[in-house]
Amino acid sequence: MKLSVVMPTYNASEFIENSYADIKFQIEKLGIPHEFLFRDDCSHDNTREKLKEIAKYDKNIRLFFNRQNMGLGYNLGQ
Repeated sequence: MKLSVVMPTYNASEFIENSYADIKFQIEKLGIPHEFLFRDDCSHDNTREKLKEIAKYDKNIRLFFNRQNMGLGYNLGQ
C-alpha cells in the first residue's frame, strides 16, 4: 500500500519547499511508500516553478495545474 499525500496549492511559493521537505522527512522516517500529488490552483506567484523544480529531484511527485481557479473543494475531490 502506498500513502498519497494530496497537497493543493495556491500562491504557496513562500512555504511550499519547506512544507514538502518536512512532510517527506516524517514519512521517510516511518519507511512508508508514498507519493505526493500537488494540484496548483492558478497561483499568481512562482509556486508552479518551484513545484517543477522540486519534481525534478523526486520521482514520487505528480503535478497537476488547473487552467482556471477552481477552489479548494474541487482540488481535493479530483
